[in-house]
Amino acid sequence: MRENYSEEEWKCVASMPQTIGAAVANAGYSGLIGTAKEAAANVRTMIEGTNMFPENDLIAAIAPNREDLSAAKDRAAAHKAYFKQKIEEAEVSNHEELNAMCLGQLEEALCLVDEKENEEAAMQYRHWIYAIAEKVAKAAKEGDFLGFGGKRVSDGEQVFLDSLKETLGIGGPPA
Repeated sequence: MRENYSEEEWKCVASMPQTIGAAVANAGYSGLIGTAKEAAANVRTMIEGTNMFPENDLIAAIAPNREDLSAAKDRAAAHKAYFKQKIEEAEVSNHEELNAMCLGQLEEALCLVDEKENEEAAMQYRHWIYAIAEKVAKAAKEGDFLGFGGKRVSDGEQVFLDSLKETLGIGGPPA
């Protein structure tokens, strides 16, 4: 799978689940516990991608392997460093710039996936990315106090999810 991509292309495509998860978490403020829940939802949904789309070799190559936690941690650290590098290169200084950067990177990744994968695999990748974003957005309430009140998906997260769905070019659930 990786052999179809240059090193930089693979970094772009493989980092999208974490990048989009971070962008969703950034779109609303969940507090310390909420942020931890969102991070856990990101990883959990990345892993679930292999169950959602068991025949998709691209997703299997990107999703963390439950059997090899050391390798998964190393890959997560590499994705984090790549994400940090992209933020520094783009000179991101606020939420809006971060979200725009993430969506721009996603467009690059989608072009690569569309070029190098079959149509079904590319569409499944799109739905997997959206599933990750949606689970992260719903992982913790925004604006609550000691667990009371708040919204499951903040206004900022919903705006990002809407933009994401448009960028991904998806409507309903995968076929």
